[in-house]
Amino acid sequence: MNKTLVIHYKGGIIVLFLITILFTLTRTLILGLILTMGFAVLSGLFNQQKKVIFWFVFMFILTLPIIGARLLSSTDDINAAVSDKSVEQGSNMTFAYRIFHVTERYLYVSKDPKHEFFGIGFIHERDFPKDTFLLGHRNEKYEATQLEQDDVSWSNLFLRYGIFGTVLYMFIFVAFVVAFFKQKTNGINAAAIMFMIMTLILSFASGKFSQADYFLVPMFFFFYIRKSRQDAETKESNVLLSTSDVHKNS
Repeated sequence: MNKTLVIHYKGGIIVLFLITILFTLTRTLILGLILTMGFAVLSGLFNQQKKVIFWFVFMFILTLPIIGARLLSSTDDINAAVSDKSVEQGSNMTFAYRIFHVTERYLYVSKDPKHEFFGIGFIHERDFPKDTFLLGHRNEKYEATQLEQDDVSWSNLFLRYGIFGTVLYMFIFVAFVVAFFKQKTNGINAAAIMFMIMTLILSFASGKFSQADYFLVPMFFFFYIRKSRQDAETKESNVLLSTSDVHKNS
């Protein structure tokens, strides 16, 4: 796509992106967008902070009558998670359900110190004992999926990697964020940071964060940024050498 064309319609593309997320009425996506934008503004990731804040607040107010009720329903989920009837209410893929999902997996590995520290590893679904866990997606036989689930990332992390593996996993995550923050005002760096923050928030409602290929996108960002920086330094060095040669010849 023509770069000039993209820059010309940049505002419209961003508005379309925001509408796409807000109109999904997916609470985690909407809250993730709000928190990510808030973090980006507080961290100074945008070159035109006031303009970004204005358009984001404008879009949010414009869609508030539609998404407001959906966001307020989050309080019902939180109340359900701590109520006496929370187990029954938590069966509908809600916040309560995910809390129980993570708790059930962690309690399982905590029975064995080795599993609690290192996890159970990459055992295949068919090799894992059936009916170990009560919570999970139902297969064609109406059996709860034991391992291969996409409800919440922290169940996978604690179960597969244990406490040590989860801490190491988050250390790698933080290392990428710190690396991107070194030049946070660069557009690509800012996009990478926002991707990392958004996916961290979505980890509480999706299993993507815990999948083995999650770090492919941050790695792509990292090597692209490093290659761009090396090319810029090489170009600057060549310009300096050319200028030096001109002065010598004159």
